Amino acid sequence: MEIEQALRSCGGAARWKELDALGFSKSALAQAVRTGRIDRVHRGCYALRDAHRATVMATVFRAQPTCVSWCERAGLPLETVPTTIHLGVPQSRGIGEPRARPIAGVTLHRHGSYGDEFPLAHLDLVALCTTPIAQLALIDAALARGIVARSELAELQHGEQRRRDWLREHADARSGSLAETYARIALTEAGLRVVPQARIGAIGCVDLLVEGTVAVEVDGYAHHCDRRHFASDRLRDRDLTLAGLVPLRFTYHDVVTRAPELVADVSAAVWRAGAQRADRASIGDVDPPARASLATLRTRMNDAARVSSAQWWR
Repeated sequence: MEIEQALRSCGGAARWKELDALGFSKSALAQAVRTGRIDRVHRGCYALRDAHRATVMATVFRAQPTCVSWCERAGLPLETVPTTIHLGVPQSRGIGEPRARPIAGVTLHRHGSYGDEFPLAHLDLVALCTTPIAQLALIDAALARGIVARSELAELQHGEQRRRDWLREHADARSGSLAETYARIALTEAGLRVVPQARIGAIGCVDLLVEGTVAVEVDGYAHHCDRRHFASDRLRDRDLTLAGLVPLRFTYHDVVTRAPELVADVSAAVWRAGAQRADRASIGDVDPPARASLATLRTRMNDAARVSSAQWWR
């Protein structure tokens, strides 16, 4: 076995004891370093030249990537790329002599070292480093991919009780992306009723159906940038309009950075659709059900505004 193959079997980086057990002597490792085949990244630690930095730092610290670094490696959606490598180590573990390990660019979580067999533990630690809504997007994606089960969310430990209860209440495996989670929460917290991935007959599923009247679609540039997808989206919007719905499209940027404007636009569309139904249904002085539903909606939105005005979940 070549040294590169051995390191690749270890994930891209390994300590000398692991390589020694595979039959590689110190002199063989030194020769591989001198010839540029591998890198000596720290005392007794070796890595492939293209090894992921999280893997390298995990080897150096005898730790496991955790928190947002584990999520990034697992392919879960992050609003921002982590600027440091998050590693999990036992609480009793020191880091050796001062400057003995390259601690710059590393965030240590002294809550234990968890492997991939405990995904909830990594998702739980995210509470220490992200906003509630960013953590919810990760949990939604993990639920959708079957990485964790909804019943496991009862075991969340980090973050205040309000945050954990909020995550359990709003986690939804139907969410199709980070932006869909962000849009759904912004609308839900505003008092609107939202159904993710609602099926509309032969048209198919819309990202979010709001109050049964507005079909919100969240477009990622990569999936809607060519002429074919552009034309398909326009046809879909016409079909939704003919089905009696109001289609509204938003970009990822709209959802993540301009949530208040998104809520205002969707709310206006809901009110207009509701008012038009009420006007069509009016007979004499009798208040139709449509007007009663608008009054109920106003009450819900006013109540939500009082509770969620600070938007602590952002």
